[in-house]
Amino acid sequence: MIKDTPAFLNRLSGLTHRSDAEALALEVFQFQADSVPVYSEYLRHLSVHADQITAFDQIPFLPIEVFKHHEVLASNCSPEIAFRSSGTTGQQTSTHSVADLELYRWSALRTFELQYGSIQKYAFFFLLPSYLERPDSSLIWMAQLFLEQQSHGFGGFFLKAGNDLHEEAQKARKKGLIPMLWGVTFALVEWARTAPPSWPGVVLETGGMKGRGPEWIRPQLHSFLCEKLGVSTIHSEYGMTEMLSQAYSASDGIFVPPPWLLVRFRDPLDPLAGCSHSHSGAINLVDLTNLYSCSFLATGDLGKASGAGFEVLGRLDHHDARGCNLMLAG
Repeated sequence: MIKDTPAFLNRLSGLTHRSDAEALALEVFQFQADSVPVYSEYLRHLSVHADQITAFDQIPFLPIEVFKHHEVLASNCSPEIAFRSSGTTGQQTSTHSVADLELYRWSALRTFELQYGSIQKYAFFFLLPSYLERPDSSLIWMAQLFLEQQSHGFGGFFLKAGNDLHEEAQKARKKGLIPMLWGVTFALVEWARTAPPSWPGVVLETGGMKGRGPEWIRPQLHSFLCEKLGVSTIHSEYGMTEMLSQAYSASDGIFVPPPWLLVRFRDPLDPLAGCSHSHSGAINLVDLTNLYSCSFLATGDLGKASGAGFEVLGRLDHHDARGCNLMLAG
């Protein structure tokens, strides 16, 4: 039985096999089907009775576009913070009401260290100009969390990359730290055109041209950045406002999820379709750290399985129509 955040995080810490995560997901489903009004209403529209869901494969996934129109939050919970997605002018954005930030804090730190080792080995440089004006950005909150874990004095936020950023990274390297540059795509591209020829650490892109130019396909982007910044590979982070977990790619665009983030694939033409056992299609996510909102998310991304991880191949066009209209009609 799910009781509270500390007890739940202990269970997440103990996950070692996918079967254990799927069993826990069934418990989370029963909790959310009963406690999250929007998800309960969605299940009613689908004529799904929660007590008849007895297998992981039967769980319905909520289209993430619902976060644009409804508060997805358990009854008797108050949001500790509301994260909001970015968007162009006039575009409807998503809001994720988070009842307990400890879930996000725990997941962010644990996921990073599973992929990269101790956070103390790094000096973080955040090149996120389009996010810095947005205190309700989950990415900015995570960046601040990472900086708070360190006392060496290197790194921080940068509105614009320049020689000062590169020089400070060189100093951090001389102190035995690994400089890690996090950047939104358009800012990395702009900097790479005039940057010094050799970045002395890791470069990690978080995606998004944000209307600053044509979208790059990932291989093209990574090839350009590697050449201009003098690194052998570009790392990537996969996350979104509607999630409290992330996945990282250290090479080849293959994202490795933590044990509490399960990836499945569905028919790309139907966000309401159940998941198949195929290894490609539209991405459905089970983010168990979304305990007090909804853990079962039908995204607008296309992807395929790759080893122990997954690749993101692109975005669906007009993917939100059926899921959104279903909820708006209720």
